[in-house]
Amino acid sequence: MSDDRRDFPRIETEHPVELIDADGGAFPTLALDLSLTGMQLLCDQPTAERIAPGGRTATVEGNPRELDVRLRVELRETGRERLRIRCSVMSLREVQQDEIRIGVKFVGFEGDSYHVLEAYIDESLPD
Repeated sequence: MSDDRRDFPRIETEHPVELIDADGGAFPTLALDLSLTGMQLLCDQPTAERIAPGGRTATVEGNPRELDVRLRVELRETGRERLRIRCSVMSLREVQQDEIRIGVKFVGFEGDSYHVLEAYIDESLPD
């Protein structure tokens, strides 16, 4: 039996994702799984250090570190769609040398991004 207590289904995926910080710095990562509320990203150690210096997922003030997510998904009816989502960095863990997994929680969606993500997840779930 799984311990997974998530409220929304999570799909496995391999999507290139770009994280953007407040200064406009871009960090390339790979989404390993995705849901309506967050995703797990994979990156190397130097990228993780830039995203969460010293492994800290919170700011000096104690608030979760926030970044913008940029990715594209393919929908059956409309083709490629761009998603723009604001996220908070929730966790960081090293799974092996130079392989870091970052858990992010979605906190805001630009434009139609939520509905596009919802449609993509619906299309990706097994029947």
